[in-house]
Amino acid sequence: MLNHFTYLLEIPYWLLQNSNVGNKYPFAKKFELVNEINQIGSRHSGKTLSNLEMFAELIKISMLIKEPIFIFASMKMNKDIRDSIFQNIWNTLEKHNIPFSVNLSTHSFTIPNGTKIVCRGLHSAT
Repeated sequence: MLNHFTYLLEIPYWLLQNSNVGNKYPFAKKFELVNEINQIGSRHSGKTLSNLEMFAELIKISMLIKEPIFIFASMKMNKDIRDSIFQNIWNTLEKHNIPFSVNLSTHSFTIPNGTKIVCRGLHSAT
């Protein structure tokens, strides 16, 4: 299933509304589960930075409601992009004071509530 949210930060509202914490917040519309986000924009439009901020919000909410989530972070670029995604997510987690453990061999993060982030770079063999 592929859904498009009007704004990226609608996803945390979906997560909250589907928890016992969410019944404290009024929502004008019901949000459906999304498992993929596609974004269109130029190289300098800030898509990566907006996604990283959204990841931080999602993780904070998942910690609040004690429900783990899984984030698969990938970008189609050159073979070194995995390290770039990995470092950007690391910086974002530290910026938001989110506790995490790191697995350097698999380029993944684990949050104490079980949330997992896996980083992959998609590239051609050439």
